[in-house]
Amino acid sequence: MLMFDRRVAARGGALALAALSGPLSLPSVARAQAGDATALPEIAVEAPAAAAGQGSLTVPSVAAERARVLSTIGSVGFIDAANLENRYTNNLVDVLKDQPGVVVGTRYGQELRLSVRGSGVARSFHTRGIEILQDGIPFNLADGSGDYYQVDPLALRAVEIYKGGNALIFGSSTLGGAINFVTPTAYTAVAPTFVRFEGGSFGAVRSSFQASRVEGDADALVNITRSHQDGFRTHQNQDYTQFNA
Repeated sequence: MLMFDRRVAARGGALALAALSGPLSLPSVARAQAGDATALPEIAVEAPAAAAGQGSLTVPSVAAERARVLSTIGSVGFIDAANLENRYTNNLVDVLKDQPGVVVGTRYGQELRLSVRGSGVARSFHTRGIEILQDGIPFNLADGSGDYYQVDPLALRAVEIYKGGNALIFGSSTLGGAINFVTPTAYTAVAPTFVRFEGGSFGAVRSSFQASRVEGDADALVNITRSHQDGFRTHQNQDYTQFNA
C-alpha cells in the first residue's frame, strides 16, 4: 500500500510527492503478441421449431407454465383453457366456478361478484380485494377496484390464481390475492386459424375468430369475439364485441 504526502514548495509553487511508507509494487502487464492469437471454434446454439401450442424459447408452454405456478409454496390454482373448449364459457363465472376458495356468481350481463378467501364478498359493484391482471398487466383502477369486461373467456390460454399473500409476486397488496389471465401468442396458439360458433336458447348467439402468424422474427395474433343474448330475465341481456391483438 502506498501513502503519499502532498506538499507545495514555498518557492516556485512546485508540487512535490513524497512517499511516506510502503514499497512500490506494480503489477506485471501481459502483452499479447500478434502471432499469439488463438482462434476459438465457433459454437452455434440452435433449438428445434416449436409445434403449435408448445411455446418458444421466451414463451413457456402451458405445461411448463402450470409446473411453475403449482411449484409455489402456498395455495394457488391453474386453469388450462384447453379444458374449456367443450364447455359453455359465456363469462368468467364459467371459467372460475370449479376453483377451491373462489366464490363467483353473476349479477347481470358481464358484471360478476367474485371473491377469493372472502375478500370483497360483500361488494355490491366492482371487485374489491383482488388484483386483476392480463399477461401480468394490472386491470384494477386507482382505488383498487375493478371489473372483468376487458377479459374475453374465448381469448385465453391459461388462468393463474394466486390466493392471499401468494400474489406478492405481482406486488399485490390486496387481501384476496391476484388472478392473472394469460392470452396466447402466435407461438402458443392452438392453431393458426380458429373459428368458433355457439347458439342456444333465449337468443344466445356467439362467434369467435382467431388468426395468428409467425414470419421470421415477427409474430402476430388477432382475436375477435361477438356475443349476444336476450337472457331469461330483462337485466341478463348482453350485446358486446371484444377485440384482442
